[in-house]
Amino acid sequence: MYTRLYIGEKLEVDSLTVKKIFCDFCSEKQMDVLQQEAMRQSMLERYNPKYRKPGEHRLALVVRFSKKDFKNLNEQNE
Repeated sequence: MYTRLYIGEKLEVDSLTVKKIFCDFCSEKQMDVLQQEAMRQSMLERYNPKYRKPGEHRLALVVRFSKKDFKNLNEQNE
């Protein structure tokens, strides 16, 4: 997953966007869950010292689910 984190002059998060999620076989519900997870992880990464500078920061995130948990994402959201 690729996200972009925009840090303002006061070192606060101005905006956060998810640019791309790589999943060839995901349903829409699974994509929504992956997008929420990307947002959550990006918000945690904002405390990393290398992202504490004003401007745009690009993040590449990797999320791993077991097959069983990934399949259950559809059932949880219904």
